[in-house]
Amino acid sequence: MVAEPAAERILGRLVAAPSAQTSLFESDPGIQSYLKDTVAPLMRELDLRPEFDAMGNLFTRAGRAGGARVLLFGYAMTHPANRMLDPFTPRSAAGPDGRVHVRGRGAAEQKAAATALLLAAAELRHGQPELDGEVVVCISTAGETGRHDAARALLAAAGEPRFEWAIVGIGTDNKIGLGNKGRLDVSVRVRGRAAHSSTPWAGLDAVRGAREVMERLDRVALPGRHPQLGSPTLTVTSIRSFPEATHTVQDEVLLTLDRRLLPGDDPERALGDLRSAAAGLDGWEVELAPGPFMYPSEVAPDAPLVRLLQDAAAEIGLGPLGELWSHGAIDAGFFNHERIPAVMFGPGAPAMFHTDEESVALEDVTAAARLYEVAARKQLMPRRRSR
Repeated sequence: MVAEPAAERILGRLVAAPSAQTSLFESDPGIQSYLKDTVAPLMRELDLRPEFDAMGNLFTRAGRAGGARVLLFGYAMTHPANRMLDPFTPRSAAGPDGRVHVRGRGAAEQKAAATALLLAAAELRHGQPELDGEVVVCISTAGETGRHDAARALLAAAGEPRFEWAIVGIGTDNKIGLGNKGRLDVSVRVRGRAAHSSTPWAGLDAVRGAREVMERLDRVALPGRHPQLGSPTLTVTSIRSFPEATHTVQDEVLLTLDRRLLPGDDPERALGDLRSAAAGLDGWEVELAPGPFMYPSEVAPDAPLVRLLQDAAAEIGLGPLGELWSHGAIDAGFFNHERIPAVMFGPGAPAMFHTDEESVALEDVTAAARLYEVAARKQLMPRRRSR
């Protein structure tokens, strides 16, 4: 049975080991080291067998190979420390709700769920009865990258048979994440002609061209509305101009756009609408190129996986689980696209993500671990498979 002291010990070690996003994303040596030098030893201490795929994702198995399989998928990478004081010094203290909370960077978003996944894996591997199938528990290199590369690599390494379902372990306040928006990143390059700023008429200011592009983008229609996710959005997330020199009319501006997608949206149509809006700009050269893409996701409230989780929650005394919809882009969309039913579930409130006082209640960590375990057992119990 999962106990809070074990959860506190494991979560504390995960928080104490930095695993923040950098420009190197999944290939960052810090992420690779975190998995090899912190998470893998924890797996061994729990008598689990760590394995790595070609991308560095860390996973372990429980149960019997050759039967049905399910996937519990978590994350290593966190938001940078930013302005958080002592982000890698885990501290346990009573929270406003009277429960014990652990504070630290990533505690609420990725590392509480990773702790629960490890505890569930240990219970599944060593508990009774035997499973008539296999559970794969993965702590991936992703978490803040905004792309599906890590999930794709894990599926390739896991091979066949296909997973019957997947749970993405990330903070949902122990609610079932039924859906999320997708995201298409788009790079826009506006080219002009450099000149000395004392004679601006001799050049063609790329900044002025970029302003015109952004005004046109503001007028792009973003069709559709979802009852839980609302409307799609288009946001400029980065602006850079060149050359980086004083007293110079800029000859190049790079914009990065974040186009959020609703379930059912066509990313090619969304990209085409942006291209059309930026076309025909007199004088300036404008190029648009698609960047990282993540699938939107939607699972029905009465889907078999959702019913399974609700049954598991009732069995362990949690009561009916709430539902959550996310404006963020999550790997559940990729798994559903691959015809693997997937939802999000994990301890940690989304309101805590990236904050200076990020923390999670230990009670929620142990509850999530128990839910992961019982859901997998209910799917893979021998009596269920023999009906």
